[in-house]
Amino acid sequence: MIIPFELTGKPVQEFKEHDPFNDNEIEGYIFRKADMRYGMLYITHVNGKPAEQIIWATPKLHYPFNKNGEYEFPKNIAMINVYEKFDGTNIFAYQYHDHLGQLFVTYKTRLRPVIRDGSFGRFETMWKEILDVYPEIPEEVFKSPYNFSFEMYGKRNKVLIDYDVPLDIRLLFGRDREDGSLWIPELVTKRLPNTPLITTIDHKSNLEDEYKRIVEYLNGEINVTEREDDQDLVQGMEGSIWYLLGGEDKFIQYKCKPDYVKDIHFEASGTIPKHSIYITCINAFEEKDDPDIEYIKELLLEEFTEEKIQKKWYTIGEILEQVRFRMKLRYEVIEEYQKHPEFDMKNDKATVMRHFGQLYDKKMSGNIYQLLWDEFGGEWMEKEEILKRIEEMLKYYAIRKEETTGTAKHNYETKFFCLKNLWDSIVCNLELPDCYKKVIYGEWMEEEKKLKLCLDDVAEDCFIYTKYDIGGEGHYITILEKDREAFLDEYTRLVRE
Repeated sequence: MIIPFELTGKPVQEFKEHDPFNDNEIEGYIFRKADMRYGMLYITHVNGKPAEQIIWATPKLHYPFNKNGEYEFPKNIAMINVYEKFDGTNIFAYQYHDHLGQLFVTYKTRLRPVIRDGSFGRFETMWKEILDVYPEIPEEVFKSPYNFSFEMYGKRNKVLIDYDVPLDIRLLFGRDREDGSLWIPELVTKRLPNTPLITTIDHKSNLEDEYKRIVEYLNGEINVTEREDDQDLVQGMEGSIWYLLGGEDKFIQYKCKPDYVKDIHFEASGTIPKHSIYITCINAFEEKDDPDIEYIKELLLEEFTEEKIQKKWYTIGEILEQVRFRMKLRYEVIEEYQKHPEFDMKNDKATVMRHFGQLYDKKMSGNIYQLLWDEFGGEWMEKEEILKRIEEMLKYYAIRKEETTGTAKHNYETKFFCLKNLWDSIVCNLELPDCYKKVIYGEWMEEEKKLKLCLDDVAEDCFIYTKYDIGGEGHYITILEKDREAFLDEYTRLVRE
């Protein structure tokens, strides 16, 4: 077997770790240099028995230009796809074998051979929740010639972007197990939520101009609210990933970010932006239980020079301690909440907050409330219930639109179309119309505890009124919060009739 890196030197680290997903012990070497081999594993033993194998992982992304701003796009490009870049933790699902040839699927972060919880990070716990929602992931990896790269993102795993969803994943790409080639998500599987395609670009066009055009588009898709604590509230798209199909029928990746998050944007100032240090510190806790400033320096050296790092040495230390404090607080608060099965953040916030008010300074109550709400107050566990209900309605409409004609057929086709869009939006976590958000995620008017719903947005030519409507206003209806579930049941029954 040809090993694609030397087993000695700084970029290589030896490991021996337990795989909690298969109860195996794997050992070998991990490569840490920031190139196409970034995070690559050379596994030497499984359960103490020789089982040599190479595992390609998630490579380090680069811009299509050098530090002088000169673009370096490859020649002989056949196609270009541009996908949304998500901001979270990269989880790489890979297949390996033992000395008997038995196959296993497990999961790693960028610079660890196996994902696991740390002193302040609950990455293994969160990923197991993801597997409960998407149990088909290992099956898809087993039957594919590729290993899968995912981004795990959301409020519960925030890095820079503040997402609406508590926790979810996107399939970024597949990586061929034999030659390490990259494959766009739609060529890998259609059974998992793929990264949305933003656009395609004519390979004959001026790629430098097209790249700048996408940057301007991304600038308009990001919203930044400045805050006094220097941790800006950032919403929207973190950036995009370009996939260029080259002459050898292999895809090449480049990153493209809006000016706010683009590291190179700060090169002219001769320093490192604070948000880059902050993100690097967050990422460090994915790889080490309690990283020190030297480890942060090691990660920053992948993007910045030693001189620039030294200029920001004091700031790096400050930000590292801020991140450590927040990670520690998050871990402690979640652990304390889970000691009390009687707590219900969704329906009884007051009791929960009274308890934590006795443990922490009142000045921290806002942060603790947001942390608890993101972790325990969201609608993650209700998602499958909603999808089951919509699935039943879709099956009914699919039959009725084939059995009817004329106006009735048109009405059923419209209902089917609207509900299918709703289904796709929930599954893919796309932006939902306000009326759907209100019904599904409970965005009620706090003062009156009422829901105002526009039926025009639910289905054209189909205006459903139930006994729970307390204030019809044309095509708008108003429903009390206490009647929410009863209204959904009644709505489902009526649209079937």
